[in-house]
Amino acid sequence: MDTYILSQPTRSGNSYWLSNHKNLCGLAHPQLMNPASQDEYYYRKRQYLIKHMVANDYVEQHSARLTADMIRNKVVNLKQLVFEVTDSCNLRCKYCGYGDLYEGYDIRRNSKMTREQVQPLFDYLVGLWTQMPSDSYNDGTKISFYGGEPLLNMPFIKSAVSFFKNLSIHGKQFSFSMTSNAILLDRHIDFLAENEFSLLISLDH
Repeated sequence: MDTYILSQPTRSGNSYWLSNHKNLCGLAHPQLMNPASQDEYYYRKRQYLIKHMVANDYVEQHSARLTADMIRNKVVNLKQLVFEVTDSCNLRCKYCGYGDLYEGYDIRRNSKMTREQVQPLFDYLVGLWTQMPSDSYNDGTKISFYGGEPLLNMPFIKSAVSFFKNLSIHGKQFSFSMTSNAILLDRHIDFLAENEFSLLISLDH
């Protein structure tokens, strides 16, 4: 069995699930790690994760060790990198994960991500992608932008797109996607089309 839900938090207080078999790993919400205190929503979410993400090789580990090489290998073969470019939004939809129907999320501070904040990450990724081969040739990584409403921070998005498009790393390809409410779509549609963005649009009524 090579799939784990690590129920013992790390020194930073985080818990993770990891599947070597499916080449997946992720940060586990704290309420997923304590079935006794779960409400119905998180109970169903945990059961869905076990059934569909880790399948029949599921085993819960109370202690396990993630090595630096394991983490570096996952990063080198990263399939998607998501930037929460702002927590600002020009709508307040009831069904939003940061709306009135949910709780437990971080406080919205109308902040915006800057290139200076993520430049160390960019440098680290380029170093790994240059030095370590990926598991497959023509490896693709999707660069995704999320919010809040990501179109409220177009300076960062344009800077990030330019950075990844100008990278020249053998066998590495990038594509772009965004989750948006489309309110500002008409202002930026040319840029999104030019860079072949995939769009997930939420519609309220």
